[in-house]
Amino acid sequence: MSDTEHLGPSVAPGAMAVIMHPLPDQASALGGVLATLGFSPHLISQPQELAQLTPPLGSVWLLFDEGDKTRQCVAHLNGRQQRPFWGVLALGQGGEAQREVLMNAGAEAYLPYPFTREALLKLAREVAQHRAPVSVWGALPAQLATAIDKAWMRLEGVDYYALLELSPESPRSELQQRFHQRSLMLHPDRHRALKGPYPHVYMKINELYKRLLEAYRVLSEPSKRQRYDMMRARGLKRWDEGTARSLAEAATLAQTEPAQAALLEAERLRAMGRWGDAARCVEHALSLEPTHAPLRELSECYAHVLKLIKRDPSCAAALA
Repeated sequence: MSDTEHLGPSVAPGAMAVIMHPLPDQASALGGVLATLGFSPHLISQPQELAQLTPPLGSVWLLFDEGDKTRQCVAHLNGRQQRPFWGVLALGQGGEAQREVLMNAGAEAYLPYPFTREALLKLAREVAQHRAPVSVWGALPAQLATAIDKAWMRLEGVDYYALLELSPESPRSELQQRFHQRSLMLHPDRHRALKGPYPHVYMKINELYKRLLEAYRVLSEPSKRQRYDMMRARGLKRWDEGTARSLAEAATLAQTEPAQAALLEAERLRAMGRWGDAARCVEHALSLEPTHAPLRELSECYAHVLKLIKRDPSCAAALA
């Protein structure tokens, strides 16, 4: 058995290896090696050529480490819609610090020179298979595979409501129904047979299910859902414990649950820039605890801010 055969199945059908290297001979040699895995090599020499290419999903971008120029290339690829299904493999002679720079920028792997042919093949295949769409492997019914690919492509860019295809006003009963429907399709136990022959497919199903479960656990608990709505107003997509603690601390300015709920709502509205509505929530909390000094101080702060906004409306966004 040859080394290439020992590496296992080839890459996704139609996958391309886009190679950017300052030395044409080395770029060509790399392309020849990756062709043995089933990649179709495509050589480029300048970063601007990246924008002109849209290789098939499951392809790999092989970028020689040229410092900041390569980091900018990775940043460009991160902004492309197809990025969840493209792998980025950096090759270079930099040390650990440069490796960290490119990995933090979004590269899947960094292979330092000198490396063996087998090391490059193994890493390129792993990166490509990790990124390839579920639908190209024929491991699942086409409709389910397409649904998983669609959800995976937008996974990092959507909040919990969009992930479950709910509106922020959806009641708990609808949340339960929607999560139950998706659990029937995506629970990892239902797809355990894929773990051996198609580990990359199983991984995506497992990660998607874990995110759905995370969304359900947050949205099904009223107090968490309220705080998550505030995080969402601040642009956060996922639950963040640090932000949750700061929101809970804001509520401690009140002593009773109704007043605390009013303060949390004020914080949510304030994060959206709705200072007038937020001030009314603080006033409501004060009406519930009229002798509580911290609430009175908070109410006075809001009154002062509203005066500033009335004088200069443009400062509202800066104060949020």
